[in-house]
Amino acid sequence: MTSASTTLPPCRVVRYHAEKPTPFTVVRSSDPGIAFARPSPCIVTPTTYLEKVEKCLIKEEELQHNVIVKHVCDGSEEIYIYPNEVWSSVKDKYIEPLLSGEAPRNPGLLLIGPPGTGKSSMLHILATSLGLNVVRIDPSSILSEFIGRSEQNLAKIFKAAEDNEPSIIIADEAEWVLAPRNLSQVTDFALTHVGMMNVVLTKLQSYHRKRSILFAAATNMPPSHLDQALLRSGRFGKPIFVPLPDVEAAKEYMTIKGIDPKRAEEWARKLVNAGASFADIAAATEDLLQGKEPRLEVSKRRGYVRFAPSAVLPREEVEKLLRLLGPHTKLHINAPMVTALPVVASLAYYSGRQLILVTEERYLDEVAITASMTKSLVVVLTNYVSDHALAYTFLNIEAPIIYVGSRKPNDVPSYPLRISIKKRSVLEAILRFFEIAYNGKDIEKLLSLPDRRFEEVIGYLPCTRKKRLGELL
Repeated sequence: MTSASTTLPPCRVVRYHAEKPTPFTVVRSSDPGIAFARPSPCIVTPTTYLEKVEKCLIKEEELQHNVIVKHVCDGSEEIYIYPNEVWSSVKDKYIEPLLSGEAPRNPGLLLIGPPGTGKSSMLHILATSLGLNVVRIDPSSILSEFIGRSEQNLAKIFKAAEDNEPSIIIADEAEWVLAPRNLSQVTDFALTHVGMMNVVLTKLQSYHRKRSILFAAATNMPPSHLDQALLRSGRFGKPIFVPLPDVEAAKEYMTIKGIDPKRAEEWARKLVNAGASFADIAAATEDLLQGKEPRLEVSKRRGYVRFAPSAVLPREEVEKLLRLLGPHTKLHINAPMVTALPVVASLAYYSGRQLILVTEERYLDEVAITASMTKSLVVVLTNYVSDHALAYTFLNIEAPIIYVGSRKPNDVPSYPLRISIKKRSVLEAILRFFEIAYNGKDIEKLLSLPDRRFEEVIGYLPCTRKKRLGELL
């Protein structure tokens, strides 16, 4: 802060986190102790809106597929990890324009994805790190039983943001305002929802490229369940999807929190294979730090997992199939799960792709987005999904897909899987894949079994709770 100059404009808004600026001094957004000044530089006057805020900084560290985001506020540090594409989209389209005093590319930011993936945390980072006036909305502060009152309450929220611009309006768990309008219904609730949506659409359109106001919302709803008028450019635009975490993100988080790296990788793999969200991973990390064994249950909330195998087959066993794998390959493998899963996991590993395993026909649009974002190989277990789901994956997933099971999708060629499970190197890889401990004697005993008994034991591997091969023999 420096002495005043008559050539500078008066400050409209100054947010500070140290000493309160005195009238007739010059401030800049880059000054120590100043979080935000508009315009910048400017002269503080008796009419300047002054507000003390927390001192919050964002520090970044890039990984291979993710970014560690350290959110530091007044000495305390919070750790978040987001996929590269998610963080770069938020940073380039919203954070950097707002920090430079410009209007964001779209006046709305919409974060979508499974619960517990860090959408609310992203809103928290934006609310505390940009030096903006923060206005929060939720159903209890907006919805009213009186006709027309809900729309008026919502309009007042936007007016408060406008009066203290630059501002950010935060709407977490925003399903109540983002759901599609039903123009055919004439109930009080339907009419209220139409009225509120019209307020949101009108305000967003008026802010586009003109006002430093951001309406940031988060929801667990899939894109197909949103009011499509919101997704046009100049409003929210394309939603930013925050996917379930991968092994790299889970392991890094657990290591940063103090878990031994080897144990962190082991548990990261278990949690990701169970369909864990970041909230689940954080809870498991706390259990491990307290000496407790985390409770591990396979999640059925989304019908898919980002699968992370612990072992793969020798490359020569899948080389022919690997040559067929392109960016849009669609293949069917009619083989038992015990051989098919290690094969497709090996294909993903040797082709440098991540793996998504679809076990139910829920949230297939999330599968499509995640596969495209993470350059994954998608595996669909055909015996567990409908013909409609098979057709959807074929038409809408822009990624290689391997269909596994006795049911063959239309127009998808079958690949004859010729892998000898009785080959020692293959058998050992399959045992490691299903995390079954073994020794040399166990292997010899298994290989000496009659074919029928051998196949019976191998068939137990995907579903057994036993961890040693000797217990199955």
